[in-house]
Amino acid sequence: MTTETPIFSKRAQKLLTEKAFAQTDVRALIFQWKIEYNCGPQHFQTDKILTLQYSNPVNDDLTTVLLESVCKLSQGKMLQFLFQLSFREVENFLRDENHIPSFGAELETRGNEVFISVKNALLAEILLTKMNELDFSFDLSSWKKLSLPMKNKLVMEVFSGLLTLFPKEKKLELILAEGDTVTVKKNDFPLELAVLETLLNRLAFEKETDSPLKVIGTL
Repeated sequence: MTTETPIFSKRAQKLLTEKAFAQTDVRALIFQWKIEYNCGPQHFQTDKILTLQYSNPVNDDLTTVLLESVCKLSQGKMLQFLFQLSFREVENFLRDENHIPSFGAELETRGNEVFISVKNALLAEILLTKMNELDFSFDLSSWKKLSLPMKNKLVMEVFSGLLTLFPKEKKLELILAEGDTVTVKKNDFPLELAVLETLLNRLAFEKETDSPLKVIGTL
């Protein structure tokens, strides 16, 4: 007689039961975060994470497990850790035994997709927080009503803030912001286009659950 493999590992089930990093009494349409850290002496990515909490608008066990895992793994680490964290590292952390996957096979692909959305939302929050600390202020909330020149001007301002955070990196170039598409030349800038997309959508459509803006790269 064979038994079915549990959907979650015991470690994942324990995180679901405890929910040690969930913020209570918070209603949100998007992932929201509370981050406390010690500022490092150099680049902002050397800041050490003291506490990381989340509010989860999705009533889904898989999402909660990944949120809890990211928060637990991040404690005491530098912000740079979050920029480099991968789904495979989180999945390995959740395993009860090294050779047994933490999720059922049916959740593997969706787990990676959910992790990417969680990570992108968190990185966007960190970047916005850091740019606000540098007195950058952006208002893209009327995006659909903005003229073509104004859309390009405001996106350029966001990119200017990002370049201040990454002064030694190759410059991110805006090619065109038109309609709901932002075309960029990445030039090996150290942020994934998906993070930029999440960041711009957070600024332009914070109160919406979907992400109308698309960021695409060009050579």
